Amino acid sequence: MLVDDAPVGAALCGVQNQPPRRHVTPAVAALLVAASAVSLALSAELPTLRISGVKSPVVQIVDEASDEIVYTLRIAGRTWRPHVFAPGRSTVRISEPETRRERVVKGVIAARDQAGTLDVRV
Repeated sequence: MLVDDAPVGAALCGVQNQPPRRHVTPAVAALLVAASAVSLALSAELPTLRISGVKSPVVQIVDEASDEIVYTLRIAGRTWRPHVFAPGRSTVRISEPETRRERVVKGVIAARDQAGTLDVRV
């Protein structure tokens, strides 16, 4: 599978009016397909998280109806809008594992076209 890159640097490669191409392994291609499928299933949003007190926060979203972890990921930066699979209440756990600091916010409402911001100090 080949993926087009942006045409930046095409002239440096001796190719005019054609972007460079790179090979994507089958494992990466499968990951891209899976990520696309998950993003299509996400149907509700939590408020935008504005996080302070940590440099590289890890955010975990837990569905309160089922008490199941929806996902856990380390975000880039300190502001992020989490998406979930259905409207309802979620627990948001924000941590910095390296320092063992953590903040848990329960009862955060997920809705379609969610507006608002949740300020969290860890």
